[in-house]
Amino acid sequence: MKKILFCLLFGLLFLLSSCEFYPFKDDKGDNPIIDDDSHNGNNDDNDNNGSSNGEEIISDIQEKNEYEAKFKNNEIESGEDDLYHFYLFSKKEDSGIDKDNVIKITINFVYEKDYLNEHKALEQDEYTEDKITIKEVIYDGECYNCNGENYKYLNYSVSEGTTIDSLFYKEISYVLADREDITPEDIFRAMVSATLFDYEALGRFRILASIYYRPDIMFTNNEVISMMYHEDNLLESYFSNMDIAIEIKNVLNQLTWVRDSKEIDYQYDNKYISISMNRKLYSDEKGFMLQGYKGKEYLLNYRFNIDSLTVEMSYANISSSLGNLYAKISKAQMERIKACLRPKLKKEISVGVYINNVRSRTSIELFEDGNVNISLIDGNKELLFSATYEIEKTKTNEYLIINKDNYKYVFELSLSGQKSFKFIQSLSNIDNQYSDYFYENVKFFYSNYE
Repeated sequence: MKKILFCLLFGLLFLLSSCEFYPFKDDKGDNPIIDDDSHNGNNDDNDNNGSSNGEEIISDIQEKNEYEAKFKNNEIESGEDDLYHFYLFSKKEDSGIDKDNVIKITINFVYEKDYLNEHKALEQDEYTEDKITIKEVIYDGECYNCNGENYKYLNYSVSEGTTIDSLFYKEISYVLADREDITPEDIFRAMVSATLFDYEALGRFRILASIYYRPDIMFTNNEVISMMYHEDNLLESYFSNMDIAIEIKNVLNQLTWVRDSKEIDYQYDNKYISISMNRKLYSDEKGFMLQGYKGKEYLLNYRFNIDSLTVEMSYANISSSLGNLYAKISKAQMERIKACLRPKLKKEISVGVYINNVRSRTSIELFEDGNVNISLIDGNKELLFSATYEIEKTKTNEYLIINKDNYKYVFELSLSGQKSFKFIQSLSNIDNQYSDYFYENVKFFYSNYE
């Protein structure tokens, strides 16, 4: 199913990159996206990429009449600066651009047949030759003409990978549109929307080009197993969720890894964050990974040293440091990792609502004062009752015990995955009327994520 969805999405992306769209036209765009802070991709300690001063950037424009860029198999080969400077020059006040002094950019896209056949949408026939697409954009001071079609705006945007398996850490996109606030994120969000209006409201647009920044080592199937904060004798464990896993993956993808710890003056700090992840190797350009081949699954440990701003990646099933990799991390990136340790996700039973959706919508709500409300819903049938609870800790486990009259409901806190607790029937004594809702290992998941 994942492969089918990937193929369909590629087909949609290819279609968006090659064709114009004509829903109804809406010229009431606002808030133009002219954010070029991260164009150069060089992180400083404040996580500012490139200049944050628009005037300073514009003063460095390469002003010329013709620009050129070349792409091969959806990756840029040359002309990244030309794309950016064409965009900036067209936005510059008093540029002198008019119908008698136009500027032009030619963008060549080459798709090899093997690449197309690997990523094609399912309904397409087999490709027998390479595909070449040329987009020529002429700006005359009033509109952008792309292969005979006029657009009012050329929009620029920067985004990070928004899914758990995004194979890039940054994407820069250029979109021709009749609204000045349209980005690729808006387009794909509208495409998967349940309402046709969301898509039509975008107006007419064309994705001119997208540039992807990819890490040296790329992984898919990224799953966070555990997160812990260490400081001297203090150890705190935290749960994760999908948003956190994406955030960690995005930060890791921005790091530049080396084999020799001395290259980055690596240091062990007493204060650090350790994160364990299951990851599947997609590519490894430098051959850094042990037994590295596409599809190889790894259980990896990451140690983020907070004060020295260094990171170590090690293998959970290898006792030696053989194969370990090291990286520097910026202050801003470290703050993003620290922010993943959310107080509500501490690995302990906390107040809030826990829900089970397997066979019925059942919720258990814990309160600070030791009271608990339980709602059992199955179709039109609803059972409600209140009780009290207590927490019992052993050396290896933590239990939630709910007491109601002479009955006892015992739940064990999960040690991995999402924050949840599961019912332990052998330790419990339950009212028979609730036996359909409380059975061995039925799980209730925490729903109060920030």
